[in-house]
Amino acid sequence: MAKGTSFWERFFSVLDIFFSDDKKEQRRKEREEKRKAKEAFKRYESWRDSR
Repeated sequence: MAKGTSFWERFFSVLDIFFSDDKKEQRRKEREEKRKAKEAFKRYESWRDSR
Protein backbone atom coordinates (compact mmCIF):
# COMPACT_ATOMS: atom_id res chain seq x y z
CA MET A 1 0.00 0.00 0.00
CA ALA A 2 2.75 2.45 0.93
CA LYS A 3 4.51 1.80 -2.39
CA GLY A 4 1.32 2.62 -4.31
CA THR A 5 0.81 5.80 -2.32
CA SER A 6 4.35 6.99 -2.90
CA PHE A 7 3.97 6.23 -6.62
CA TRP A 8 0.84 8.38 -6.84
CA GLU A 9 2.42 11.11 -4.75
CA ARG A 10 5.39 11.21 -7.12
CA PHE A 11 3.05 11.04 -10.12
CA PHE A 12 0.98 14.01 -8.94
CA SER A 13 4.01 16.02 -7.87
CA VAL A 14 5.43 15.59 -11.39
CA LEU A 15 2.10 16.68 -12.88
CA ASP A 16 2.11 19.64 -10.50
CA ILE A 17 5.54 20.69 -11.73
CA PHE A 18 4.38 20.63 -15.35
CA PHE A 19 1.23 22.58 -14.59
CA SER A 20 3.04 25.16 -12.48
CA ASP A 21 5.43 25.76 -15.40
CA ASP A 22 2.42 26.28 -17.67
CA LYS A 23 0.99 28.78 -15.21
CA LYS A 24 4.29 30.68 -15.06
CA GLU A 25 4.39 30.85 -18.86
CA GLN A 26 0.75 32.00 -18.90
CA ARG A 27 1.47 34.75 -16.35
CA ARG A 28 4.53 35.86 -18.31
CA LYS A 29 2.46 36.14 -21.49
CA GLU A 30 -0.23 38.09 -19.66
CA ARG A 31 2.38 40.52 -18.26
CA GLU A 32 3.84 40.94 -21.75
CA GLU A 33 0.39 41.70 -23.19
CA LYS A 34 -0.37 44.19 -20.43
CA ARG A 35 2.96 45.92 -21.02
CA LYS A 36 2.29 46.16 -24.76
CA ALA A 37 -1.19 47.52 -24.11
CA LYS A 38 0.21 50.17 -21.75
CA GLU A 39 2.81 51.21 -24.32
CA ALA A 40 0.20 51.43 -27.07
CA PHE A 41 -2.01 53.53 -24.80
CA LYS A 42 0.89 55.87 -23.99
CA ARG A 43 1.62 56.27 -27.71
CA TYR A 44 -2.06 57.03 -28.30
CA GLU A 45 -2.07 59.59 -25.47
CA SER A 46 1.03 61.35 -26.76
CA TRP A 47 -0.40 61.36 -30.29
CA ARG A 48 -3.71 62.74 -28.98
CA ASP A 49 -1.97 65.41 -26.88
CA SER A 50 0.23 66.53 -29.76
CA ARG A 51 -2.77 67.36 -31.94
